[in-house]
Formats: sequence, C-alpha cells, structure tokens
Amino acid sequence: MSMVIKSPSVVLRPPTTAAGEKISLSPLDKANFPLSVLLLYHPSPVDDAANTIKRALSQALVHYYPFCGRIVDGSHIECTGEGAVEFVAASADCSLKQAAAAKLHERPSFLSLVEELAVYYPMGSYGAADPLLTVQVTEFACGGFALGATWSHAVADGAGVAQLLGAVGELARGLPTAPSVAPVRWDAAVSSQPPQPDPGRDAVMASLPAWFDDPAAAEGHSFMQALEPLPLALLDVTVPTSFISRVKAELPGSTTFEAVLAALWQCRTRAILSSSGGGGGPADDGAFFLSSSVSFAVNVRRHVGAKDGYYGNCVVDELVTASSSTVASAGVVHLVEMIKRAKEQRVILWRNIGFEDVDFGSGQPARVMCHVPGVPPIPGCIACLRCEGRDGVNVLSCCVKEEHADAFLAEIAKLG
Repeated sequence: MSMVIKSPSVVLRPPTTAAGEKISLSPLDKANFPLSVLLLYHPSPVDDAANTIKRALSQALVHYYPFCGRIVDGSHIECTGEGAVEFVAASADCSLKQAAAAKLHERPSFLSLVEELAVYYPMGSYGAADPLLTVQVTEFACGGFALGATWSHAVADGAGVAQLLGAVGELARGLPTAPSVAPVRWDAAVSSQPPQPDPGRDAVMASLPAWFDDPAAAEGHSFMQALEPLPLALLDVTVPTSFISRVKAELPGSTTFEAVLAALWQCRTRAILSSSGGGGGPADDGAFFLSSSVSFAVNVRRHVGAKDGYYGNCVVDELVTASSSTVASAGVVHLVEMIKRAKEQRVILWRNIGFEDVDFGSGQPARVMCHVPGVPPIPGCIACLRCEGRDGVNVLSCCVKEEHADAFLAEIAKLG
C-alpha cells in the first residue's frame, strides 16, 4: 500500500495586498462549496517541484490576491490580508508510471492514493474560516509529481482556477512575472446578469425531506446536506474515439462533448431499465415511460460579454428531459440534437477548459482528475478530462447505483 507523507501546511500571502478592497460576488458566484482538481505529471526535469511551485504560486498571488481574501456575508470577498492560501508539500513512496492510465474502479489502491493527493473537506464541513484555495504538491519516488488544488466555488469556476494555475506554470518556468493573461475578478457585464435558473437543482428539489421547506428547521443545513446519500458506484470509463467519430460523421457540427454526453445519458438509462426488469426489459410498463433528465454546466463567458481573463464564476446549468423509452431507444444523434437545442444561444467551452495545458516545466499533465471524497448525493459525471493512454474520452462517473454498475459498463463497452 502506498504511503503519502504530508508536511504541515504553510500560508502564502502576496507581499502587497489591496488593503480593505471589497469585491462583490456576482449572481453566478453564490455557491460557496469546495471543488478539487488533480494534475498528475510524469518524471520531469523540474527540480524540487514542491518548492518551485510554492514560489511560483506566491508570485502569482500578487495578481490573484482575492484568493487570499475572505467571503463575508455571502456577498463579497474582503481583501484585508487576513486570509491566506495554504500550501502543503508531500511525498509518496510509489511511482506514477501506471497510475496515469489506471481505472479507479479496477484499482482500489489507486483510489486510496488519489484521496491523499489533495486537501478534501467532508460534505458540509467547509466554512467561512477555511482558506479559499489550498494547493498540495506530492512528489513521487519515480520523479513524477501531482498537484492537487481545492478552492471555493464562490471565488472561481474551473476555467478560472485553470487560468490561475496556468500563470503559476509560467512563473515556474521562469517566464516574465506578469501573467500572459491579465486576471480580472470583477466585471460589470457579469455582475449585471440576473440570477440564473438552475433547472438541475430544481429537478432534485422533489427529493428533499419535507423539513427543508421550513426555514427554521432548515437553518444551518445546505441543499447538498439535505439530500439522502445514494449507493452510487464510482466508475472510470472511456467513450471510444471510434464512437465519437461516427457521431460527428453522421451529424456534422456536433462536438466531442455532445457525443459523450449523449452516450452517457443513453447508457445510464438503458442500464437502469435493463437491470430493473432483467433480460433487457423494464420492470413494468410504467417504469419505461418515466422521464429521464440530464443536466450539464455551460460556460457563458462569451455569451455575457465577460472580459478576457475573467476568472470568477461564469457557468450556468442546462437541463434536457425526455421519457426513458425515448432515451433508451433513440438513435444517439437524436439525443445529440436534443442537447444542442438546450445549448442554443450559449457558447460551450467544455473541452480544453485549461487544466490540460498547465505546464510547470515538464509539459502537459499525463492525467487530469476531479475527485470528491465519499458518496455524492446526486448522480453525476465529469467528462472530457485528459488521460494519457486512453483511446477516447475519459469519464469519471458516479451516475448509477452499485446494482446497475455492471449493466452500465456493458453498455459503455458496446459503444466501440
């Protein structure tokens, strides 16, 4: 079993701060919960990766100082110099040689390792006193390293943190001290947006306990805490390149993400129906006509006119719904067309969000991963993450229960 040894965390602050500056949160910034990303790198010429990245991160915070602030009253980031980014240096007594392409559900030891490569917060435990950004760099016996970043979603979305890490990479490689992309945290075009509907959240509200509708009873409980945990299976799957190419040939103009999302939606629906009924059919006629929905996040930076370099939240949710029978039996191109209609008037930047380009001096990461410890209360997938050695698109899935896992994997296998 691999062992990860972590040094005590240290705090990082920029040498100068915009003392007393208050940065208002936009209507898209109101989700203060932690997100984590892992970047795995093969052995490289980077000397002393932990200290190199620590030094570069300190320099980058001169430009990204709001990460050292505090969120006050859920309305603004207060940049007083009282907050700080935390940095953790760690070491692991194993090699990354095989881990970059390993499938999590086939390698429990790798999953255990992944859970040590970043600072995670159990659901509901992240609070106002916790840092807005924590970075852990773990150096492996083989010379490779992993960077795990955990941050508050209220401060930045995935594209925003990828932009920050890109700037850290530039500084680690010895490039000029000013980032190539000038960071922008407050933008009038984004802040003027009205509160956005959240159809995915609304679709889940029906499963909340009755007490959540009572403000007094619900006080101190988050939306996610109110949901009942589900026995979901963590699966690490690949949607093959050959399948994606067929979809694109049949429907010119379709994107990789659209093809992958349609495949996951259909495979999940078929797996649940076949497992429920046995022998490939539904448990009863009524089950076959229940609705099946898929919710996905959309990057709307261009749509709302956000400035280049804006790293606050600029993501909204879209929802597509159809009967289970339609999803299970339709041609995948029909599902892609449904997804396209839900995305009208939006600019989608799902692939190449930026994490796959973060270079600290050793080139692209061999693998990009997003991991949430424990069992999530809502089924979901994280798709289109870079994973070296896969002939297709990597997907980390928690979208089916354990009882449906084999059927889901069988449906994925048919895509090739």
